[in-house]
Amino acid sequence: MSPGAPGRRQDPYTAYNFWVEVDGLVVAGFSEVAGLRLEVDVQTYGEGGLNSFTRQFPGRVKQNTITFRHGMADTDAVWLWCYRVAQGVILRQNISIYLLDQSGEPAIWWNVMDAFPVKWEGPNLKAATSEVAMESLTLAHHGIVMMKL
Repeated sequence: MSPGAPGRRQDPYTAYNFWVEVDGLVVAGFSEVAGLRLEVDVQTYGEGGLNSFTRQFPGRVKQNTITFRHGMADTDAVWLWCYRVAQGVILRQNISIYLLDQSGEPAIWWNVMDAFPVKWEGPNLKAATSEVAMESLTLAHHGIVMMKL
């Protein structure tokens, strides 16, 4: 039966089921990714003698930052990447964010090109709670491409 056939249930992909790669290696786990957005500026032009509307033209494409929240890493690779950028050594890396299907296989993913860290936030340390130490990472980049199998 084809995926669009009547009678076949098509479940949506669950947003909590994803993983993140940096240049081909899974170096940290995050429970939230925010900022996967592409926006085109609109330029308006008021043409003389035409008062019923203004013409609209596509302008520049805006890529906002992407924030990975509630993360934890087994290695210090993310911290070292951020620290080197803070020291003026800019290393741009490609990031892939995979959304997995029910069988755990990538169904949709976003390739983020030439990313570099612009903000790292360490964990809040509280002795009175049993929370797991987590961090967030914000990246600037040069574009997102969505892929689908």
